Amino acid sequence: MASRDEIADAAPARPGGRGGPGRPRRYGEAEELELIFKAAFRAVERKGYPEVTVADVLSEAGVARRSFYRHFDSKDELITAMIRREAELFSAAVTAAVRAAPEPGAALLVWVDEILALAFSPPRARRARVFAASSVPHPPEEAQRTYGPLVALLAETLRAGVAGGVFVSPRPDADARLISAATWETLGLVRREFDEEVRQRMRTDLLSFVRRALAFAP
Repeated sequence: MASRDEIADAAPARPGGRGGPGRPRRYGEAEELELIFKAAFRAVERKGYPEVTVADVLSEAGVARRSFYRHFDSKDELITAMIRREAELFSAAVTAAVRAAPEPGAALLVWVDEILALAFSPPRARRARVFAASSVPHPPEEAQRTYGPLVALLAETLRAGVAGGVFVSPRPDADARLISAATWETLGLVRREFDEEVRQRMRTDLLSFVRRALAFAP
């Protein structure tokens, strides 16, 4: 019986495709995967996730069919991997920014603003919109993979602030979860609001709430 790769490579090339399905492999595995991720993002941004096909991704990336199926079994598996990768990169960026802050009070404000940047920063907002528009269901473990490290980072920041006398928080882990929930809820509201003055007021109100909750006066 023919393998999946052999069947894929036997399929006719897509007219106009840059790489042409079935061509010999030209890239290392990491480079190949990066090409597929970038091509899929462009295709989803242009057409919308429901309309994108594997052939669209192949044409955009200029790679062979077997290159796609070497990494993924389906379009849904690809978008899930992309969302997971995006979450990991975002978490790493937030962690670096928070840990670069000079003290816990500044680190707390950086954490909140890094999350809100998914609405306020045009490059981040653009990427977030594309991934949010995908219709792939995400199991609870994927949500934990995304949000868990960020909540843990916030709890670490609160504990450091309590130890340094900056915050009042008898239960830093619980407070981190509540502040995280309030921040993500505010993000959702900000995304739906077009008036920039109102958007900034939402941010100010959130930061005011966080400061009051922690008896924190920067």
